[in-house]
Amino acid sequence: MPAVLTHDFFARDAWPQVAAQLGLSGTDQHDAFLLGNQGPDPLFYVKIFPWVEKRNRVGDLMHHAHPAHVLASFREALDMLSAAERPVGQAYVAGFCCHYLLDSTMHPLVFAMEQGICNAGVEGLGPEDHGDVHAEIERDLDEMVLYTKLGQTIKTFRTYAEVLRASDEVLAIIDKLYFYVCLWTYNITLDPGTFTQAVKAFRIMQRVFWSPSGLLHRVFGTIELKFLGKRYSFYGAMAHRVRAEAVSSFANAEHLPWKNPFTGEISTESFWDLYDQAQEKVFDAEAALMSEEFDEAAAEKLAGGLNFSGEVASVIVFTAWGSAELGDLVRAAIESIPRSQYDSAYALALSRRQAFLRVILPQAVRRLLPPSVNLVTRIVKTTSLCMLIGVVEVVRVGQQIIDFYRFDYPYGALWTYAALGLLYFAICWPLSLLSRWLEKRSS
Repeated sequence: MPAVLTHDFFARDAWPQVAAQLGLSGTDQHDAFLLGNQGPDPLFYVKIFPWVEKRNRVGDLMHHAHPAHVLASFREALDMLSAAERPVGQAYVAGFCCHYLLDSTMHPLVFAMEQGICNAGVEGLGPEDHGDVHAEIERDLDEMVLYTKLGQTIKTFRTYAEVLRASDEVLAIIDKLYFYVCLWTYNITLDPGTFTQAVKAFRIMQRVFWSPSGLLHRVFGTIELKFLGKRYSFYGAMAHRVRAEAVSSFANAEHLPWKNPFTGEISTESFWDLYDQAQEKVFDAEAALMSEEFDEAAAEKLAGGLNFSGEVASVIVFTAWGSAELGDLVRAAIESIPRSQYDSAYALALSRRQAFLRVILPQAVRRLLPPSVNLVTRIVKTTSLCMLIGVVEVVRVGQQIIDFYRFDYPYGALWTYAALGLLYFAICWPLSLLSRWLEKRSS
């Protein structure tokens, strides 16, 4: 994400206070803390290594599913490290906490700006472009933070060399933390060195994105727009520019009112107001994180209710889809009743209400049953797509079982998917039988 610089400078500002509070010192612990402030973002980039198995690509999963559980698991994983490794691990977990702290404080402003732009009615720009717009906003803020803090631009500040500077020994310790966190949170066994590879991939991509002359911006932008058919250049949105300005159009320096998209509250706070608020929360957050009573409930409170889980989105999507489909089926069933049925009902001196309830509706229900049951079975089968946004449903559980026993049972995938097929059959077949029985009874 372009916000790599904002998170890095937030960590630099918080380090003296956190180091004194937790008794941290030394280059390794300092680098681990700064790296922790990037959160799970480096794991997005492990995809550039084709030899890394798909089950190790957990960046999307960690960013969308159960962030509070992840944070609680990191705290618990510290107990699995040796005495020599624990200070580095503690520094990383403290930094990881700061990542969520800044995100939960800053994201309302960023998403408010993003939604305002995407919904402004600008020709060629809509809600489907939210990803590119989000990247543009965070890149612009990154450039502002860099110039404000150091008076530099990327012409002299090389992100790929100045950020993510942890040694291989530090990365090996963090690898252990991720192994336990993914095992406890998602029941996924990461390969050793997964996080190390992710950080190295992140460094490579930051080198690719570094283009002070703007040449790479034009080259990759042309490829994306002309040959890949994209409307906007994702590379251009991700790559920082040489911009010697301590302001940003998205920082709300004028303190204009904006609406928090998560709570609906109206605020006039600027980027730097929220930045300072997040810094003020660091001491209490780290104290809570390192206490013996820290658990998932405390983690949820610490993250400010930050929740990237896909369960809510899944419920909303399936409810909207199912309601729209069912509404259309009801309309079609009612409209399929011949007009003569209405005329016959009126000839018997029935009112409109009586005609509908006693004549039209019973016939419509009989016609509605088969497509309605078909809709329910489609919804049941389509729930497997929820795994794409981090929801742990039956297919995802099946994949976790396959991953867990892949060495002991090489052919386990065949039997696991067969069992899943039988499970779906056991759910959908009784629905079909119920539909037939209801049709016969109502006929």
